[in-house]
Amino acid sequence: MTTITTEELAKFRSALQHDEEAMKSLNMLEKCHGNLDDTMEIMMARAGIEPKRGGDYWDKFIKELRHFICDPDFKDFFLNDAYALALGFLLAKTTHPATILILVILYVFRKGISHFCQSEQVA
Repeated sequence: MTTITTEELAKFRSALQHDEEAMKSLNMLEKCHGNLDDTMEIMMARAGIEPKRGGDYWDKFIKELRHFICDPDFKDFFLNDAYALALGFLLAKTTHPATILILVILYVFRKGISHFCQSEQVA
């Protein structure tokens, strides 16, 4: 289970307060007590994306988005806490809704972007 703390959630709420779609996911994350996995499953269902049990839904998005997330521009936004710009970057590169992409950003936040991008080089 991947969790986001109340303090981390507050940090993202502050950064994304003007993005109604991202706020929907952050509100659901709060209702799920910070459980990112449960929130992703719920938001995928709401977006009409068939969620899979066992965490496979993360794999789908991670494989598809890894090269965008590890892009120097995205990493610069991310490492400077410019989460609205990081979200905008992914929105411009994909067809996924903000409600899903913000959860992917939170997943990368929890895993650590350096570790996340290094794991691709090892794989």
